[in-house]
Amino acid sequence: DSVFTHDPSLMTDHGAIILAMGKALRRAEPGLHEAAYRRMGVPILGRIEHPGQVEGGDCVWVDARTLAVGRGVRTNQDGIQQLANLLTPKGVQVYGYDLPLWHGEEACLHLMSV
Repeated sequence: DSVFTHDPSLMTDHGAIILAMGKALRRAEPGLHEAAYRRMGVPILGRIEHPGQVEGGDCVWVDARTLAVGRGVRTNQDGIQQLANLLTPKGVQVYGYDLPLWHGEEACLHLMSV
């Protein structure tokens, strides 16, 4: 899983958002992203806090002002609301969508799986 480096954080025009991983084995990765961004001088817009969960594989930029977020196995409504709270003041609309999980979570792990 750790080869999917887009999952622990989300880059925006206003800085990085440090996400909260839904998979227990990956929960340390966002902190590593945050440390790297700070070393490079990349601004941190915010962080998703427990019980919110968002993984980058569930986030798709439709355009510069629209973010689609899949709600499913690794991203929950609390996390989506926290994203919206960070991005709406910046003029970004966040839309959460239920992922099609009727064939099981292996069939559609993330929005990027659709």
